[in-house]
Amino acid sequence: MKSLVTKINIFNAICLVLCVGYLYAFFNSISPFWFNPEWTTDDALQQVYPFYEAITPGRYSGDLITEVMVGYLAPLHYWMSYLITKLTKDPIMMSHWIMLIQVITTLGFFFLLVRKLSAFGPACLAVLWMVHTRTFMQRITGGLPRGWAATVLVAFLYFLIKKNHKAILITLFLGCLLHPPSTLVAAFTYGIYLLISVINKKTRAEFLKPLVVLLVLSPVYIFTTYSIVKRPEHVGQMITYDEAIKSPQMLKPHGRFPFLPHTELTKELKMFAYQPFNHRLAQVNRNAKKYIPYIFITILLVLLAYGVRKNRKIFPLELAAYFISVSIIYLLSRPLAFNLYVPDRHLQQPLTIFWIAAFLVLLWRLFSTKSNSANGYSSNKPTLLLSVSLIILSAMVFLGNGHGFYGSANFNYSLYKKGRAFAWLKKFSPEDSLVAGHPQHLDAVMLFSNRKGYATYETAHPFYPKYFDEMLRRHKISLKAHYAKTLQEVYDLLAPERIDYFVFSKQRFYPDRLEKEEYFEPLRPMVKELASRHYSDYAYKHMPAQVDLEKAPFMVFKDDQSAVVDVKKLGEYLK
Repeated sequence: MKSLVTKINIFNAICLVLCVGYLYAFFNSISPFWFNPEWTTDDALQQVYPFYEAITPGRYSGDLITEVMVGYLAPLHYWMSYLITKLTKDPIMMSHWIMLIQVITTLGFFFLLVRKLSAFGPACLAVLWMVHTRTFMQRITGGLPRGWAATVLVAFLYFLIKKNHKAILITLFLGCLLHPPSTLVAAFTYGIYLLISVINKKTRAEFLKPLVVLLVLSPVYIFTTYSIVKRPEHVGQMITYDEAIKSPQMLKPHGRFPFLPHTELTKELKMFAYQPFNHRLAQVNRNAKKYIPYIFITILLVLLAYGVRKNRKIFPLELAAYFISVSIIYLLSRPLAFNLYVPDRHLQQPLTIFWIAAFLVLLWRLFSTKSNSANGYSSNKPTLLLSVSLIILSAMVFLGNGHGFYGSANFNYSLYKKGRAFAWLKKFSPEDSLVAGHPQHLDAVMLFSNRKGYATYETAHPFYPKYFDEMLRRHKISLKAHYAKTLQEVYDLLAPERIDYFVFSKQRFYPDRLEKEEYFEPLRPMVKELASRHYSDYAYKHMPAQVDLEKAPFMVFKDDQSAVVDVKKLGEYLK
């Protein structure tokens, strides 16, 4: 008995040290960005700025873009973020705190899940492997609604393993208020699990009541989700697959969201389904990228076959039901896009959770030695064969995904990425200003300037037809003004829209940049034509090289990336 305890303690200690060491290295690698108010992710430009409402109420009142962006924020996420913004006085810092909550809850519940299915040591390794999967962690960066997907799934699976039906039902309801797509996967998993258990005569009595309760509560979950995703008439409802396939903004290769036609099934699976084994960020051997996923799948099937041969129940029904659910939802999401979310999103996080849990649980249950304790698998003794298996597994993960410290974990947008124009606007422009400019250059204006944006690239979502029609109109005006021939043309385009400031993107007027100018369909031909003139034949070139309020009082700011024009002063100047 003493020998058993010693071996378990040594094994657990090694796993814990590896886990803590890698977690420290991970957090250290992103420490320059995390909890830095000058850094965020590009998607935060559209989904974080609405929380200025908590500290500057009414700033975005009546703004169509903000109305649509808020519509993406599930209620529980919104109010949690709203309260934290009240405390931090900064939406960007709020998003960092939300990210911390999402990381802790995801890793915490995943640890408990794998520990319940195996033991302390494999649970530590599961957390390490999850953090090592860089593309998985990047989905949590920025404290966005999508970061709750993993939390909902691992919390649900943990309660499912514990057969805590009340906690499952509560998790499903909270999931509807946090991240409906992942909650759909969880609900399907629960239904499949209960159905299989009821079909089995040995477990029917235990699971019949929970199945009935789920069926009774299903309308509540459906109604809650529908009330969250339903949009007002002037925005329009989510585009269907049949509508999207006819819409240039949704088509490859030049659409705003080029999702259609769908990527070939096998190719999409290779890109998104095996991320714990290999993902796009990994800088590894070309052959490893190509073959590692198939080697892992083969090993999994061999382990399952070995378990069957040994007549051991090594694979939990809960994980099997989860895998079936993920597969069904993914396959349905292709013809039902985009009402059933974007298909590849049903692969990235859900299958990462599955693969890591499945491999570690299988290895533990196959190659550990069961003790006489009533605690089951959690009291098993680690063996030499198990240790060798885990070392081989680690080597293969390293072969497929390298060290895992790639990039900045998707902290890819900073306050000064486009120069200092947005800091200037926040400090010197009136709080009720409406700012326009080249839409791609203007993306940060709402988040970093706390000013209304007339049209930005990030918020040009084509999923709601009526909204996108208005965005197309605004983008046309913005682009025509940006590439206008004369300052008079700039003013004539902007003044009727009641735009207060216009931001020119300086570097887009370099000759080589004009030749390469691109934009999404259906605006691509227009932009190419606008950018086809000689580099000197633009209104921007008629402005002084630096700010001169006496000669050109309308140009109120200029640096090496931007020039800001006060539209009202431009009108006065032209008179």
